Amino acid sequence: MQAIFESLKKMNLLSTRGKINELAIDALSRSKIVQLAEAIVEESEQEEPDVVHNTFTHSAGSSLAGGRGFACEGLDHRLEGVERLSRFAVMYSDEVYIENFFSGYEHLAKYRDDNELRIALNDDLHVLFALKPLLENDYVKFFTPHEHICRECLLPEFGVT
Repeated sequence: MQAIFESLKKMNLLSTRGKINELAIDALSRSKIVQLAEAIVEESEQEEPDVVHNTFTHSAGSSLAGGRGFACEGLDHRLEGVERLSRFAVMYSDEVYIENFFSGYEHLAKYRDDNELRIALNDDLHVLFALKPLLENDYVKFFTPHEHICRECLLPEFGVT
């Protein structure tokens, strides 16, 4: 995980104090944002999660893990979820698996304009930095789902547009 944060610093997207460089994000093209997200996924990719018969290994839903879930995508709500996840992971878990919220950027780029995509990256980098101590100490681990399913994909199947 350390390599991801070093790479973000080299790209001038993240300072040592965890400040997100919004000007650097604004300079990124749509394709660069997708490439960056794919690189983060690749760098954080693990082997298949161990099948562990351990009471203290958990998986967290999107709202608890700071993801862009079905409820609110607001950064404040996502960071509140990370705070709750932090307490849960440290107090009750050996490890908690969370969905890698960088895994759907190619799909996200189809439904969002450039500005919305930059906002999503900015927010995701804030959440990633908030997760940094948990990720580096192996309390939290990313997993990447085999397929991407989001509300934009599901709603038409239910006749909602």
